[in-house]
Amino acid sequence: MGKSKHSTPSPADMTVRMTTAEATVGALIAHGIDTVYALPGVHNDPLFDALFKAADRIRTVHTRHEQGAAYMALGAALATGKPQAYSVVPGPGLLNSAAALLQAHGTNAPVLALNGQIAQAAIGRGYGHLHEIRDQAGIISRLVDFSARIRAPAEAAPLVHAAMRAMRSGRPGPAVLECAIDVWGRSAPKSAMMPAIAPPEAAPEPPIDDDAVREAAKRLGGGIHRGYSARDGRLRSLHVLDQPEVGDLDVLVDEEQVLRLDVQVLELVLAVHQVEGLGRLVHVAEQLLARDAGLPLDAALLEAVPEVAV
Repeated sequence: MGKSKHSTPSPADMTVRMTTAEATVGALIAHGIDTVYALPGVHNDPLFDALFKAADRIRTVHTRHEQGAAYMALGAALATGKPQAYSVVPGPGLLNSAAALLQAHGTNAPVLALNGQIAQAAIGRGYGHLHEIRDQAGIISRLVDFSARIRAPAEAAPLVHAAMRAMRSGRPGPAVLECAIDVWGRSAPKSAMMPAIAPPEAAPEPPIDDDAVREAAKRLGGGIHRGYSARDGRLRSLHVLDQPEVGDLDVLVDEEQVLRLDVQVLELVLAVHQVEGLGRLVHVAEQLLARDAGLPLDAALLEAVPEVAV
């Protein structure tokens, strides 16, 4: 009789164990994370033991301050467009990194924070443990769209997968996983945990909402006033009027008339219009503005947004 597809692991397999921290690191590696920016602390010691064991596949960059760890992860995410990870202790460590998390949310950067926690049985009890903070999970939930606590070894890899999926779904952004000081080192049979660490299937690209892109381009184009040089009549600036949450913005054109959209304009487009396919929308805006500068245009793209008058 052949073996069952889901056969029970042998006793020998059951003796080899994997900690929560090792499963977390394995899942990070499976998702292509090759660096963790971190300020170590006692709450996360088993995590750094696991990172040390996997040093041939993932490196640890030790920063001087939690803000440095979080902002390095943010910078790497913005520079590469790929998920990045950092780790800090609970309480003040989390709060010190919060500014970078908010910036990651505002710039749609896939940054994963691995936060420590006090002992699991003491969470919410108000005992005054080192770095204890009231309702840390509640604070985190107000900073990011996805957050969860790893409560057992078997939860580690699935929650890393869930966080990675959330960071790339809908509006991209940061996520946070927290784990108690006494849970990082807990272990379970490795044979039972390895399947969950397998590389995930690539998520399908979200469809572009052409109607939303067209409407956003219409609104963006309609609110632009153009400034011309009195000396030579060439386009020198673009003034985006009274946009919600941002206010008036100015975008300058350089001497070669190559338009450069200020990063605030990109944030404006995302914050105000919340559309999928931001890259295409930015290209639409560039094309519309380039028409006034006398630059070559993408005729096919402009035909897709005929409502915008320039």
